Amino acid sequence: MTPAERKRAGIKGAGRLKLPNCQEPSPLMGVFLLVFCMHAVSLTACTVFVMARNGAVLAAKNLDWPVGEGVLVVNGRGVNKVAFAEDPGIHVLTWRSRFGSATVNLLGREFPLGGINERGLVIEEASYSPSRYPRGHGPVVNEFQWIQYHLDTCADTAEVLASLERIRIVPILARLHYLVCDAAGRAALVEFIAGKVRVYTGNDLPVPVMTNTSYANSLKSLAIHRGFGGTRAVGDGPESPERFVRAALRIRDWRKMPGSMTADCAFRVLNTVAQRDTQWAVVYDPVNLVLQFRTRGNPSIRALGLKNCDFQRTVWTADMNVPGRALERKEWTFPRHTLRIKDVFARLVRQGEAEAASAIALRDRLIAYAGTLP
Repeated sequence: MTPAERKRAGIKGAGRLKLPNCQEPSPLMGVFLLVFCMHAVSLTACTVFVMARNGAVLAAKNLDWPVGEGVLVVNGRGVNKVAFAEDPGIHVLTWRSRFGSATVNLLGREFPLGGINERGLVIEEASYSPSRYPRGHGPVVNEFQWIQYHLDTCADTAEVLASLERIRIVPILARLHYLVCDAAGRAALVEFIAGKVRVYTGNDLPVPVMTNTSYANSLKSLAIHRGFGGTRAVGDGPESPERFVRAALRIRDWRKMPGSMTADCAFRVLNTVAQRDTQWAVVYDPVNLVLQFRTRGNPSIRALGLKNCDFQRTVWTADMNVPGRALERKEWTFPRHTLRIKDVFARLVRQGEAEAASAIALRDRLIAYAGTLP
């Protein structure tokens, strides 16, 4: 998040934002959520988009955040899962994975920031601090496992949208909105405004781009720029509306260009909206079932083909920042997972993104949850 965006959000200093009305905190987690919702707006200032032309479909994202200790996780099918929640008495979501997937994670296994499954469904998130999730009586899932649940259980965008009223989100760290697409190029942007689900698809989604502003306001900003009905020049600043407009312009340009649309096209668009703290750029090809990425620590583009993954195997991971062009695949183990989570939360504290006591509280709960995973 840029300094100007932090100022508008009310951040007076690292870890000092007061953000009221955290979603449905129970007595057991009230203080904990109050502290961590304070940092929700700075979790991921990102740019996400979908490009589609002549049967080719690409989805892409830049993660802009001070911490980038990412891990690529390959998740198996046929696994029984229970959502993580702070309140042990809450009715949490349970499910069994129908599909294998590959996800990019910061907070460890089962807590992705985005991913693709073996049917070509792609889901990515971006921070949107005004999000207010609907209240209800359905089973609860947190904001990150919302992504994993749908990758595990849905074959396409339509199945994701059909599930929206059946489950509810109670966040543990961030307020998000989501961009979803599938191998047929059907895209949807899902937001949670004033306690209601708002979905943009088809003609309501003329520009499949998502930054850190509501979609309605992003379209208003777009409409005042040259090439989209207005007179304002397209800027090169880091603000969320500017990134939205710049990505929209570049995507429109690529649609007009001759030749095939490749992952390189998406990476070039990501270059135009990259920030000083961009930690990784990831491009998904849901038609050919390929995930490609590069990171701040390793600019080499590496690829994972889902067709080559055995999703019946034990979960395996690969550090996104290791040098070289090859993926160093390692079987998932609880001790290795624990070390990674401790490292991530230590970096969060050092970067001023979380207060030490609350970071340790969440860290220890996530580690305990990981100990229950099959």
